[in-house]
Amino acid sequence: SSSSRSRGIVFSLWAHHFKFASSMLAALALLPLRLAVMTAAEFACFLAVLAATCSSASGRPLSRWRRMLLSVVLPLASRLLLWSVGFWRLHVIGIPSSNAKVFVSNHLSLFDGFVLTALLPRSPPSFVAKAEGLANLPLYGRILQAMQVIFVDRTSAASRKFTMERLASRYGPFGDSAWPPLVVFPEGTTAPFSPSLLPFQLGAFRLGQPVQPVVIRYSHIDLSAPTTPGWQSGVKADIALILRAIMSVRVGVEVVFLPVYVPSDEERASPELFAQGVKTAMETVASKHRGA
Repeated sequence: SSSSRSRGIVFSLWAHHFKFASSMLAALALLPLRLAVMTAAEFACFLAVLAATCSSASGRPLSRWRRMLLSVVLPLASRLLLWSVGFWRLHVIGIPSSNAKVFVSNHLSLFDGFVLTALLPRSPPSFVAKAEGLANLPLYGRILQAMQVIFVDRTSAASRKFTMERLASRYGPFGDSAWPPLVVFPEGTTAPFSPSLLPFQLGAFRLGQPVQPVVIRYSHIDLSAPTTPGWQSGVKADIALILRAIMSVRVGVEVVFLPVYVPSDEERASPELFAQGVKTAMETVASKHRGA
């Protein structure tokens, strides 16, 4: 009857609002503990970074003891930081390769870097990152420098050329194995999770080296970029996403490591073909896990 349907609708609305209010109260109750854990993790990172970069020559791989220090502190701190914003558990499918020089991942939010830093062997990895956002924050900028991140100004042809030269010298056929593994987000920007990825930038594929594709998916919360004018990119967008996550009780994440993709001779000769092959493999996995 219509009255039964009306009561059902009212009950559903009440249950929805009750669940939302309960989640907010739980998040508020956890907030002091989360902030304390976040502060402790950031302080530990800062001390480790200061020790690891003191008197270290720029433009060269960090010495073994410096890498070992960072490999102990930064992955653990990344897990603590993720926990502090609601990532209770990292669900991993597949095995990250300990031999891969380059990892290629879809890009959903600023949390992607923390997730991969927590999971990858020989961590912390290096990244190719835009010269804005977290890089402009004093603490995180210093941490990214210690991780030997390669910053690129995508609006500058000279910067893009210099970035490609650095990639080739580090991760090309004659690159130094002392450099940390590299994580590349070839979509070049963040985008909501979708089985259809954005067109890939070709930089990492011009190296002609094997890569391990990675597919990340979040659940229980929308971590796409804010739509509020003035908060859609840069530091403000990062802050908005952190606040959105920290006010949630739980954020789910699934990370799928595909088998290492070894390019054929044709793909080595054609970065476009290489990129398309990797993109197709990632989209196949993304389509299977979109309902996870």
